[in-house]
Amino acid sequence: MTGPPLTRRQVLALGAASAVSAAAGAVLGTRRPSEPVPGWPTVVRDRPRAPGPDGDPPGWYRGIPGRAIVPSPDGVRYLLPTRSSAPHVHTPEYLWRLDAELADVDGEGAMAVSRGSMRAGVLVRGDGFARAYAATTGSDGLLRIARHEPLRAEVLAEDPTHAVVPGRPFRVRLVVEGTDPVVLRARSWPAGEEEPGAWHVLAEDGSSGRLAAAGTPGIVIEGPGPGEDGDVVLSELVLRSTGPVGATAPRIVYALAGPPTPDGPGTYRVPLRVRTTRPAEVRVTYGPGGDPVATTFGRAGGMAATAHVAEIADVPAGSPLSWQAVARSAGTGEEAVGPEQDLRVPPGPGEPVSFCFGSCTFPQPPHRSFATAASLRPDFFVHLGDLGYPHSSRWAAGSQDAGAYVDRWSRLLAEPSFRELHRVASVVLVQDDHDYGLNNCWVDNCPAWSARAFGEIHANPGPDGYFGFRWGDVEVFVVDVRRHSDDPAAPDGPGKSRLGEAQKRWLLAGMEASDARLLVVASPSPIRTRVPEDPSWETVFAHEREELIRAFASLPRRVVVVSGDAHGTRVMRYEDPGGSGRIVYDHLCAGTEQSVDVGKRVDIFDPDGVTDPERNPPRRQNAFGHVRVADGRVTMRSLSSETGRDLFPPLVLPLLW
Repeated sequence: MTGPPLTRRQVLALGAASAVSAAAGAVLGTRRPSEPVPGWPTVVRDRPRAPGPDGDPPGWYRGIPGRAIVPSPDGVRYLLPTRSSAPHVHTPEYLWRLDAELADVDGEGAMAVSRGSMRAGVLVRGDGFARAYAATTGSDGLLRIARHEPLRAEVLAEDPTHAVVPGRPFRVRLVVEGTDPVVLRARSWPAGEEEPGAWHVLAEDGSSGRLAAAGTPGIVIEGPGPGEDGDVVLSELVLRSTGPVGATAPRIVYALAGPPTPDGPGTYRVPLRVRTTRPAEVRVTYGPGGDPVATTFGRAGGMAATAHVAEIADVPAGSPLSWQAVARSAGTGEEAVGPEQDLRVPPGPGEPVSFCFGSCTFPQPPHRSFATAASLRPDFFVHLGDLGYPHSSRWAAGSQDAGAYVDRWSRLLAEPSFRELHRVASVVLVQDDHDYGLNNCWVDNCPAWSARAFGEIHANPGPDGYFGFRWGDVEVFVVDVRRHSDDPAAPDGPGKSRLGEAQKRWLLAGMEASDARLLVVASPSPIRTRVPEDPSWETVFAHEREELIRAFASLPRRVVVVSGDAHGTRVMRYEDPGGSGRIVYDHLCAGTEQSVDVGKRVDIFDPDGVTDPERNPPRRQNAFGHVRVADGRVTMRSLSSETGRDLFPPLVLPLLW
């Protein structure tokens, strides 16, 4: 391959010729040959070898934790587990090449897939997690250039080439040049045959989301089909470039702070969670206005040593603070710095407190609710479950295993709108049934692996799914209604519990002991669901419902419930069974992003009229809840995810019963 690189004018002219040819019905063999391809030197020619002790081939790492890589006579074999029956449209798997950061790059991969439902190809300028330019092909013979994002692929161009045959090696080549616009061209052919002279697909990306900087190359795999497993044999990756070959820094996927706890007189301890693209050392700096006054080191742990936890201790109350995560490669020393984020600690007595809550976040972007909530600058945000629906009849993760679930949750947490929320508020993540991996699951059938996987993504206190924290005049009790629940189908009675005896004792004892002015029970599920067949306190746990309402109403401090799961937003009113006249309000807000379900009617199961008729929109809307405690009142609102406007009149209650 000789000759100078194509100029942008030549590439655009070739793209126009290709479009005209396609419109005329021309076949691949009659297309105009391309200009000479770039004569760039080879900077990497790597045939993957047997995996090392960490499970990855030397110089490579897996994008999704838990995937098996085994030796093959032709390179290495990447094994994919059985795919979900209804996987989300964008569930790629990546194998990244370490320490080959390149900007202008000519990448070529040789591989073979085991099933006709699979696609595979080359990616370049990647971030090592979700963003990259990719060229893929499959048995449909369609060669596609796309820009991959965390939860979608932006297709830039596609055209037919040769059809991939399962088990037969093929080669894909992708060239990426420039910055504004980025110019891309690709071709594919059966391995062992002569490389075509023409570029099959050409595209350019001048969008605001274009990938202009140097990045990581690798291999991308899509599929196999629902109910199938599969594998890809990777034989070789060749990288050519005239630019410098940089070391691969471990990038920060997301960084969030959990709820602070008292650490001493006037100080707090703040838990942190940092996810990196590859195993790394993580340190956290914090101080006023981004000027670090102390440093603490996170300890790597969890899946593929990319789920880091840390704590900042002795954080003083009452002054603005910020924190920042820094990831450092143990091998090369390269560093990546995360965004500067607010370090929130609870205010003193009598000062205002505000928080947001939501649940049931469909995986398709955009996710405007989090950016809208961030604009309100709440003290904290509680997500009450069904985060991206990794278990779903419509948009499941790629497979029903820990690696795919962690990947789905991490992609959501890495979305730009969620990052806006991380920067200004503490984040609490709660697990519900679609996060556990089984609809309406209970103690005997909640998959244990999913609870361990969920533990890799959050900064919550405690391992049992239920916990509490104090924020000024508000004390929040987060409950788990799945992991410790009795069988919903069992006969109702005094011994039947949705919380489990240990969790219920903890809840009632903690609420009894609290001197906070407002007690908030944050439940993934409301007291009453919208359909009677869903196992709720209103239907199959009615005895425990009356026990809880009676206990809540007997406390000297007001109790409110914030809840999710039952799609829609509304307020329900439960009178004290003991006859005190006190009302426990359950504020449901489920569906921060519901995509195709927006506008559907919400049919309410409400035989005795506990739903507030003024606060019950009849059709689904994207929404989240907002609660503010100030001036002796609690104000509860349901806000549009897109606009932040009230969806019904705010509920304003005095703090005193």
